[in-house]
Amino acid sequence: MTASDQGRPSSDRAAAPGHARPGPSPHTDDAARPDARLSPSGRRLSWWQQSTRLVRYRLVIPLLRSGHAPEHTARGVMIGLIWAMTPLVGIQMMMVALTWIITTRLFSWNFSLVLGLAWTWVTNAFTILPFYYAYYVTGQVLLGHWDDISGFDTFVALWQGTFGADMGFWAALWVYLVDIVAGWGLPLVVGSIPWVIICGFFGYRLSLRVSRRYHAKKIARRAASERRKAQRRADRAAKDSAKTDAEGTGPERSAQDPQV
Repeated sequence: MTASDQGRPSSDRAAAPGHARPGPSPHTDDAARPDARLSPSGRRLSWWQQSTRLVRYRLVIPLLRSGHAPEHTARGVMIGLIWAMTPLVGIQMMMVALTWIITTRLFSWNFSLVLGLAWTWVTNAFTILPFYYAYYVTGQVLLGHWDDISGFDTFVALWQGTFGADMGFWAALWVYLVDIVAGWGLPLVVGSIPWVIICGFFGYRLSLRVSRRYHAKKIARRAASERRKAQRRADRAAKDSAKTDAEGTGPERSAQDPQV
């Protein structure tokens, strides 16, 4: 430390070139960034916990925090589920947006576009195959194809004919998906109709019930808060009034004492 630094405050010395503090490590931001696979306490989450957490933050919380009426919110969930249950993965969000434009411009029928887009994520890259197979089995039942309802024999034939060929994995996967659409197209479309109706109906009813209950609790909490504020204001006004009365009676008593 030089003689000129002895009388200088510590903060000034830290800012001086000779006492410059080391800069942050380039890995500080990466270390401070929260990991989606970890809980707030730092515990590693399981696959199921990660999935439920994703559903909560992507679907449930936007439903609860919607600023619109419960009916408006529930209609958004219904439209999102209707398009999510169709075998149109890849264009479902576009179909929701197109539905919103048509219903708002031509029929003056509104719904939450944000929730409609969000709830199409029910069918995604991880869940689409189970949903497609359920559509196929339902379509086989509705079309009366009792000889191969489960589609297992068709699945085996597609597997042997596609992956048995001498080609790469991604090329074989693409051919397999094309064969599914070509061979299972009608059962997929027909089988998805009951799922569209059921999921759309129950999605609307359940989301409407949840949204109404949440809004009722929110209004009750707000009313209770307003009552507490009003009570505090009344108590404060009563104290101020009592204090004013006490200050006003003091000079009157002192003025009456000499007359006695």
